[in-house]
Amino acid sequence: MQGETTAVVKQQGVPMSQPIIPTAQEQESQQETFAAQSLQQPLITQASSALQVSSMSASQFSSPTIIPQLTPTIASSSTITSPTIIPTIAIASQFASPTVAIAPPRSVSSRLDVVDIVRDYDTFLLDCDGVLWNGGSEPIDGSARTLRLLRALGKRLAFISNSSGLSRAQFVAKFKRLLDFDAHEHEVFGTGYLAALYLRAQQQLSPISNVYVVGMQGLVDELQGFGFTVFGGPADDNKPMDDKIFAAIPAAHAQSIDALVCGYDPGFNFYKMSFASLCLQLNPKCHFVATNRDQCDKVSDDRNIPVAEGMVAAIEAVSGVKPVNIGKPSPVGLEQIVRRFGIADRRRMIVIGDRLSTDIALAKCAGTASLLVLTGVTKQKDLLHPDNHHIIPDYVAPTLGTLADLLKLHASKL
Repeated sequence: MQGETTAVVKQQGVPMSQPIIPTAQEQESQQETFAAQSLQQPLITQASSALQVSSMSASQFSSPTIIPQLTPTIASSSTITSPTIIPTIAIASQFASPTVAIAPPRSVSSRLDVVDIVRDYDTFLLDCDGVLWNGGSEPIDGSARTLRLLRALGKRLAFISNSSGLSRAQFVAKFKRLLDFDAHEHEVFGTGYLAALYLRAQQQLSPISNVYVVGMQGLVDELQGFGFTVFGGPADDNKPMDDKIFAAIPAAHAQSIDALVCGYDPGFNFYKMSFASLCLQLNPKCHFVATNRDQCDKVSDDRNIPVAEGMVAAIEAVSGVKPVNIGKPSPVGLEQIVRRFGIADRRRMIVIGDRLSTDIALAKCAGTASLLVLTGVTKQKDLLHPDNHHIIPDYVAPTLGTLADLLKLHASKL
């Protein structure tokens, strides 16, 4: 029948550890609590002189005062060899918290900065888009050098990406094709894989067999690998939809969908949005899972292309159902990494990414260190925005390649 979606052959799943993921309502509550706490507590970073406690008396200000420091200027390794003293400015705050200085990130601009990083951290959790490559096909200069150097130093590498368009096998092939770097499937944690883990964990509570996918083939492949019967995906890219077609879709077919998984989908269309909303209308028990809620990806210096949030928000708006987000800043992927590698001390982990709202927020929630690179979405000016003072990274570097370039110059210190 024209209205029915196309099924994909089920394959045998592979046992993995189970993720523990909050509901959408719990996620929203946790994020609000985290934001409120962040405004009442000073940030503490790696910089030895970053946190300054003011001794101003109550008579000097009518209300408690937060003193943020200005963000340091990022310079090349050849121009900076010592830390720069950053002035502070005082602003009044309505929040009942002590007068403190908001610590700026430590600029990775000298060889000793990088020596400290490789000595202090054993596990490096790296985002991919905006850190290793841009636009999906343009490698960022120096990223492969840093990966090879970290591997040679015996560091544990894990790649935690909000992309659901690639399966783990496709990620590994991309590392080889773009960076000539040998990544391994057990090191890759894309959101297609995490979505499959999530649904398998939910099977302990209720049966889940049929899954409708708004997304790319990599997401379909990961769900297939866990034994789910998959509908939708690229198979529905060119299907028409109007009132008559919508009315003709068998109710039993929509009711049989146990889970809807939505990620970035360049073939997103009215059919997919309509059928997805129908599944949520006719089956109140249908799980609605968002692989991530990223709004855009950088494709050039002056252009960001819309990604998963455009699809997720559209379905949420027309259905009135809020999805569970398993992408960053949700801690699902990081918790899988901790269990997979048996990591006992999170203080020895560092998250490297290009977005404050996902990568750095994840690190803050999980209690790990963080390094922001300026080759992706977040720019240096964003560090000054008042809405971001609770997610300032511990370190900031122009590129991931900065680490390799500076380490090579200071190899005798390692």
